[in-house]
Amino acid sequence: MLPMSVQDIARVRFSEDVYRVQGLRADSLSLFMHHANLQAERDVLLFDNTKGIVLASTQQKLDGKGNIYMAGKITLYAKERSFNSVPNYTLMHFEQEKSAIIRFENMEVIRTQTDRFERLLIAGHVQNIEILKQVFGTLQSGCIAVIFCQF
Repeated sequence: MLPMSVQDIARVRFSEDVYRVQGLRADSLSLFMHHANLQAERDVLLFDNTKGIVLASTQQKLDGKGNIYMAGKITLYAKERSFNSVPNYTLMHFEQEKSAIIRFENMEVIRTQTDRFERLLIAGHVQNIEILKQVFGTLQSGCIAVIFCQF
């Protein structure tokens, strides 16, 4: 039996429940990751509301080299929002050493990072403008920001 790819998981989850993955089809995931232009040794700030599909794809692209800061919780319009539910990521069974690059952090910790982020990825139906306002100071000059939203 062959292991599932991120594309396979995206296809299956989309066919099961389109809202659970925020409308992210496998072809949209490919385009999203193409625009992100991820390469090894990048620092990525990620807001993933697709239950871990974008996290798995990002981790696969970085191949254990770089850092993924997954925003665990953020306050949007006076309401706390959690992004740390990643059941689709766990289906990939990545090696432990390659998964070590992922850090689930709250926004207070992310704002204090001395290294600036080279990539900002936002996936799913969230308040994108509000997130951009909160993380703008943590981004490098020339940072690539990619946002996927169904609506």
